[in-house]
Amino acid sequence: MHLRAKIYLIISFLITIFLILSLLFYFRLHIFSYVLFQSRLNAQEKLLCKTDYKLLLEACRELPVPIEKPARIYYSAKSISKYPPEGMSNISKRIIIGLKPTLIFVDDIGRMVIDMGNSHWSFGIYAYSKDFNEPFTGFYYGDRELVTGLWYYDEQYEYKTGYGEEIEALIQKNKFQ
Repeated sequence: MHLRAKIYLIISFLITIFLILSLLFYFRLHIFSYVLFQSRLNAQEKLLCKTDYKLLLEACRELPVPIEKPARIYYSAKSISKYPPEGMSNISKRIIIGLKPTLIFVDDIGRMVIDMGNSHWSFGIYAYSKDFNEPFTGFYYGDRELVTGLWYYDEQYEYKTGYGEEIEALIQKNKFQ
C-alpha cells in the first residue's frame, strides 16, 4: 500500500471516529435534557395535581420568618428532613420533602419560596404568612393563586402562549379540591 493511500485511510478513519463521537455526545445531551424535562413535568404534576394546597400552605407557614431585615433563611429538603425548624410537624416535613424541592427559603417579608425547577425551567410556589403585608403596590404574588396565601409561579407563563390554560387543566385534576 502506498504512503498516500495509508494517509487517506488514517484521515478517513479519524474523521469517522470524530463523527461517531460527535453524534454520541449530541444524542447524550438530548437524552439527558429529555430526562431532565420529564422529571420536571412529573414534579409539576405532583405539585399541582397530587398536593393538598391547604396542608402545603400550613407546612410552609411552620417555617420561621427571619427577624432581621433584609434577610433570608435557606433550607434544603435534606436539612428539613434531618434538622427541621423547631416546632415543625412531621406532616409538614413530609409534605415539603415529598415535593423534592431544589430550593427553599423564607424571606423577611413573610414569603416562603419552594422552588422545584432548575436552571432550564423555574417553577414552584410562594406561600405567604398570615400577617403578610404587600410591601409595595404592584407586588408580584405569583402567576396563579391556588388557595388564599399560596401562589404558583412558573417562568413558562412568559414564554408559552396559552400556558395558563395548561396549568388550569392540571389544577382541575387536583384530587384535594
